Amino acid sequence: MVSTDRTLPTLSVVIPAYNAAATIAQTLADVKGALDARAISYEVIVVNDGSTDATLAETAKAAGASDGRVRVMSLDRNIGKGATVRAGMLQAKGDWVLFMDADHSTRIEHVDLLWPEAARGSDVVIGSRRMAQSLVASERTAKRQLLGDLFPRITQLLCLPGISDTQCGFKAFKRWSVEPIFGELATSRFAFDVEALLRAKRMGASIAEVPVRWDNPNDSTLKWASDGPNMLGDVIAVSWRLRAGSAAARRLAALGRKNRESGVEITGQQGQLAEQIEIKPARATEMQAVQAAAAQASR
Repeated sequence: MVSTDRTLPTLSVVIPAYNAAATIAQTLADVKGALDARAISYEVIVVNDGSTDATLAETAKAAGASDGRVRVMSLDRNIGKGATVRAGMLQAKGDWVLFMDADHSTRIEHVDLLWPEAARGSDVVIGSRRMAQSLVASERTAKRQLLGDLFPRITQLLCLPGISDTQCGFKAFKRWSVEPIFGELATSRFAFDVEALLRAKRMGASIAEVPVRWDNPNDSTLKWASDGPNMLGDVIAVSWRLRAGSAAARRLAALGRKNRESGVEITGQQGQLAEQIEIKPARATEMQAVQAAAAQASR
């Protein structure tokens, strides 16, 4: 749950996790430590995307049974990063909802850049690895560098001019925008960021980029050879479906105006979502069993 301290806007942090047993415990500890040090009222939602390793056990062990600020959701099967993020975003309760990567490649400390942009009226704040002040801390192979440079050029050409980096896994959304962006998000895998940002743009949301330090992960689940063509196809499809002047774009614009004016709450999605993708909170008995197994394994 989100605590009641209102010194700053409340924050929900959504962490999608797929086969992240090696990193999730440290990431969760780092996130909790950094937010505690900043006296931010927060909740953390870890969504396990049908992992086949010990991700759930490691998350349960790191979360601790008594910390009500950490929730663990478990998907019955692997459904993709986009659908996993969507699941967590629609469960969140904070004034701002941030999603970040389980490997902590963009540090939670960048949340310090969120509040100035919020004060300036931004509705969506996204990390960028391509601004002058950004830093990529570890080298990429020439192939990954080339493909990584090509994709943002395509997205800028097709649908998101002016946004330097659509794929950095550090994005925060003001609460009024979350349901219209993620409630009908159709892209289930790695190109979901493009759809989310294009939906925000069509709603009239103000999008700000902030420079980040990015520690390039060596074990990313993104495989350009197989995922790259699918991502390109998804971007083309989304660009056409949400093209300027289309019925979908006009509906989003109207919905954006309505939600911004009414300060809409996120309601009615949780039960529908559970039915659609078989998402469930990790039950107390399940968590206890996982924690016991983790404790036994660590002896």
